[in-house]
This record gives sequence, C-alpha cells and structure tokens, in this order.
Amino acid sequence: MAAGTITEIKRAMGRLKKWLRNQHQINLPTGLDTELALDYRSWIYGEENELKHSTASKEIRYLSATWSAAERQQLITSNPWSNLPKNRRTSMQIRLEARKTHDINKVLPAELVARAYDRMKSNKRGRKDPSFDIFYLQAVTGTRIQEAAGLRHCDFTKRVYKGKNYYCIEIRPWEGRGFSVMGDRGGLKTSQSERIIPLPKAAFPIWDKYQDTNNREPAFPEEAPKNETQKWGDNLARRMRDKIPDFPGTHSWRETMINNLLNTSVPIRIVEMVTGKTGNTPLNQYTSDDLEVMQKATEKHFKLLGIAAPETGETGTTYQGPRQC
Repeated sequence: MAAGTITEIKRAMGRLKKWLRNQHQINLPTGLDTELALDYRSWIYGEENELKHSTASKEIRYLSATWSAAERQQLITSNPWSNLPKNRRTSMQIRLEARKTHDINKVLPAELVARAYDRMKSNKRGRKDPSFDIFYLQAVTGTRIQEAAGLRHCDFTKRVYKGKNYYCIEIRPWEGRGFSVMGDRGGLKTSQSERIIPLPKAAFPIWDKYQDTNNREPAFPEEAPKNETQKWGDNLARRMRDKIPDFPGTHSWRETMINNLLNTSVPIRIVEMVTGKTGNTPLNQYTSDDLEVMQKATEKHFKLLGIAAPETGETGTTYQGPRQC
C-alpha cells in the first residue's frame, strides 16, 4: 500500500475516532455497530464538516476496507459498514461535484499557460527555474508530475518505427519509482501508466540534454522524494504554487491535453495511449501504441498550447537536432 494511502486511511480513522468519543463516549475498536456507522455516514456528509461529498465518500470506503480487512483476519466478527443502505442522493451529489463543465474544469487558458511559461523560464533575476525541463516535458506531454520528474537518463530513448526515428520518453517502473498500488514509492498509477511517449520536435533539445542509454540514474535527482510522504516532483509543484498562485495544479496539464486533443477530433484511443489512461473496452489489450499517430497528437497539443521551444544552452546557438545514439 502506498504511503499516501496509508496517511489518508489514518486521517479517516482519526476523524471517526474523534466523532465516536465526542458524540457517544465510545472508543475504537470496540463499540461500532451498523446503526452508529449509519449515523456517522450521515454526519460526515453534513454541511457542518465542510467536506466535499467526494472526500467524505472516499473516507467511508477507507473505513469499510479497514473493517473488512480486520474481519478477514478474524480480529472482529463482522463489518458494520458492509450492510449500510445506499444513499442515492449523496451518490448523485458526488457525480455532480465531479462533472466537468465549461466553467468548472482545470483546462488552462492561453493567458495562464503563457504566464506560467514566462515565470518558470525567468524569475525577477532572469534565472530559469531549476526544474524548468520537467515543467516543459509535463506541459507538452500531459504526463503526471511524478512520471516526468522520475525519469532516468536511460528513459530518454530513440525508437525506429516504420523507418522513421522517434525521440521519446519512456514511463517505466524502477527501484526508485514504482507502482503505488504495489506499495512502491509512487509514480506509476496503473499498468497503462507504463508507456512510451514520442516528443514533439520542440522538446528535442531536452531529450538531447539528458539522453544516455547506459545511465540508469535519475535525470532529475533534485526532485527525488526526501521522505516517505513526498513524491517525485513535489519541490517543483511547491515552487509553482509560490510563483503562480492562481495555477490550478500540475495535474491541469493532463486535463488540458485531453481536452485539446479530444476537442480537435483526435480519436479517444490515441489520447489514451499518450496519457496512459485506462480504456473501457477489452479490445485495448490487443491495441499496441502507434508512435506515428502519437507524435502527431503531441505536436498538435504543443501548437495549441502556444508556448515557445526551450532554448538550447546559454549561448543561444541554433539547435541542430538530436545527437545520434
């Protein structure tokens, strides 16, 4: 189990423990029955908590899973959360909260994209952010921040497909960044997260800067987690919050890419390939990634973002293309 999940379970247990003690003078683990579980569910969804319904729902699922695990291990005789009646009103509210609209989304407008690029490219002293390259890779590929920040030098690869060279980043598990669900230090969310992404031409200078087939060390060691609660790229995310207070979070690059591509008639399956999203059809297990169409998608997204290509070195010399490897 990932460290972040454990933290959230502890938070859910703490909230329940405090409620039982204050409202009923009952201490865990004994004393909780189905009636109290139902009362707690009503309370946690109430307005006084100021919790989103989605957050409250997640905590209830964590509590149910905890009691279910205890039941399997024969530490308790029954799970009081398993027989609660469905709350259709709350289920509808959760769906409404999650629904994306023109006014409620994290799609980045052109003005905010340009401002974020400018702030990361140059601060008041004219200095580039130390993790600008991660910022740029995430913007043009729609990766999760921990996927981009956790790249190794050997994850910058050249692939030959139908006689053409593609300069790619490969999102792969390794000993310092594995699958969260397997209890590894997080970075990869699902099996679909493991993928190859062909870069748009604008990002070739970054590829050339880090590519080294024989180097299995992190390309961005300064963004490595410093403790068990951190993720790859947390330092960059923090600096972005400081520099651009109204930026809605690094995950907005994914939402922006998905909207940019789907709204310009790029097939859903191609968007899934690039972003590592899970498809809903069994046919997906027979569909291999197509680098040609994927690069066309990343090129289209780059043009829609409207940002400039990164400079190549302090001299500003003209970039001649990736070196041969």
